[in-house]
Amino acid sequence: MKASEFKLMVLPYSSRLYSIAFRMLRNREESEDVVQDVYLKLWKMREDLQQYNSIEALCVRITRNLCLDRIRRQQTRRQTI
Repeated sequence: MKASEFKLMVLPYSSRLYSIAFRMLRNREESEDVVQDVYLKLWKMREDLQQYNSIEALCVRITRNLCLDRIRRQQTRRQTI
């Protein structure tokens, strides 16, 4: 998959992914980082994206999981301090 195809397929969801991340994390920078991480993860699996029925659902799932990972990491840090 070429970069141009990837952009057309994935970039339209950026505002929705950011909204989800911000709702969960309540932090602008963290939310932007999560969206970038989602795109990086999707880019690494770009050759397999055609097999998914809904790219949007995949993007949302990855965003949610990355946010939950960050929340858990923050909670762990607070407990150890």
